[in-house]
Amino acid sequence: MKAQVVIGLIAMMFVESHQRVSAGPACECWTSWLDRDDPDGSEDCELLSLFLEDNPSQVCKNPLDIEARTKPGGISAAGAGEVIHTLSPSVGLICKNDQQKDTCCLDYEVRFRCPPDFCEPVGQI
Repeated sequence: MKAQVVIGLIAMMFVESHQRVSAGPACECWTSWLDRDDPDGSEDCELLSLFLEDNPSQVCKNPLDIEARTKPGGISAAGAGEVIHTLSPSVGLICKNDQQKDTCCLDYEVRFRCPPDFCEPVGQI
């Protein structure tokens, strides 16, 4: 009797967890890390519009979020201690050299969080 109760509970937990996964919202995804500019000249610009122009299949047109980190090192833009002029999913990243204590931005790379319609469906790899 105990074994049947335990098996029943395990089966209920499996079904419940499986339903949560399948009934949840569609999955979003992050692009790979992208870097097309260096902080030479007056700024480091990692602009969505230029990524879309260069290779539209690597990034979505209407990202939901953005992350930025230093390259190399992988320190988040917030943790790098620099003034970031712009960090927006609709624009990208702009770091202006003249706004920095040492007069030069670090080199940044960005990635964008894209909506489900851009992401590859689960199971179709």
